[in-house]
Amino acid sequence: MRSPKAKAYIRISLPDGSRPHCPPVYSGNHKIKPQYALVNGKPEHHPEGVYYLRYSAGGKRHWELVGSDATLVASRLNDRNYILAGGKLASEPEAEPEPIAGQVPLADSVSEYLKETRDHKGYRTFLAYRCALQSFQRLEGDKTDRTYKDEKREQREVPVCINGREMPTRTMPVERIQRKDIMSWMGELKEAKLDLRTISNRVTFLRTFMRHFKVMWPLERKDMPHPTPKPPVPYSSRELALLLEHATQDETDLVMFFLGSGAREQEVQFATWRDISFDEGLFFITEKADDELTWTPKDKEEGQIPLPEELVERLKARRLRYPHTRLIFATEDGKTNGHMLRIVKTHALRAGINCGECLDRKGRSCAAHPVCQRAILHRFRKSFAFLHSESGINVRTIQSWLRHSSLDTTLGYLSASDNKSPVIRAKVNSAFRAITAGVRNRPQVEA
Repeated sequence: MRSPKAKAYIRISLPDGSRPHCPPVYSGNHKIKPQYALVNGKPEHHPEGVYYLRYSAGGKRHWELVGSDATLVASRLNDRNYILAGGKLASEPEAEPEPIAGQVPLADSVSEYLKETRDHKGYRTFLAYRCALQSFQRLEGDKTDRTYKDEKREQREVPVCINGREMPTRTMPVERIQRKDIMSWMGELKEAKLDLRTISNRVTFLRTFMRHFKVMWPLERKDMPHPTPKPPVPYSSRELALLLEHATQDETDLVMFFLGSGAREQEVQFATWRDISFDEGLFFITEKADDELTWTPKDKEEGQIPLPEELVERLKARRLRYPHTRLIFATEDGKTNGHMLRIVKTHALRAGINCGECLDRKGRSCAAHPVCQRAILHRFRKSFAFLHSESGINVRTIQSWLRHSSLDTTLGYLSASDNKSPVIRAKVNSAFRAITAGVRNRPQVEA
């Protein structure tokens, strides 16, 4: 009987967003031509290409990652064909032993954990853990159905298929997850061009998942991804002025509410007219638990925030325009508005405050599309802290309004305001003038 043979493929990215496995291109001396693939019978250069070996073993099709180095493909191909023919390499790992009693497949552990997360955590927390854990299960990086249209589909296993073929998955019990598995997964995420902060978040979610099952975390500190910390930057006075100048009436209400309350996105989404005290000028963060609305504040911490009089007057006028809605910023059909970020990004593009340097995954520039990474809702919260700090409000009071459990978090919000304060600016200018005094007083040398 003829032994099965492994074949080499190169995985490339096409303009339509697909990432097929294509045959590599061979030169006249029968060596692989680096980063070239046969696409519809024609050789094309793809510097992003990554090589894989495809073979069948145990009745299953396998894809073995080789990497982007074409010189490794031939030796790895020979080794794999040697193993398939019955040989054994000195470095070849032993076959995985039979599962130990009490250990369950990874997919079952993930399903159990996600069900518990959905029942006891917020829905967005559930989505974040589901995305991370399902990504770890797959062996082909970040390939997933990002949205689930119906609840029934969400409750069953959905095979991930590329070009009609089901992709391989990790099936080991959670107790057998090793360092090499996680490091390989991190490499797949980098290959998928995910942001380092996103990768760090997903690795953290996997660690929480493993600790839930009392499994030791195999990575050391040096192995963990370390994204560059991004300091909180509020909107500048110019940016806020442009936003308000180019806003519609409803957009002005939304911007001023975020800016005047310092509330988080979901706190605004689920804010009802009952949460506003027009007489006292207060906004109450309250839990919603009835047949129509179900929402819990972050860390289950309710609170109250004083609103400026100008914002209170705008809310009174808005109440007259929308007398029959329960939510302050409801959609046309009275439901919670989950598109506030998109509204602000579109508004920011129209107002001309996009930086012009951001690119999304589709390659679109924020100079012409509403994709600017600086136009985000959370910056209003930082602007809220900055404005009140500049007005002389005590930092502890700002902490209570923001509902931060740690004072360090609030101080981090205010660090940017220190650099913009008139006192700091005066000291910086004074120090620079002392250095450049001699330059200002002598004639300039001709070039």
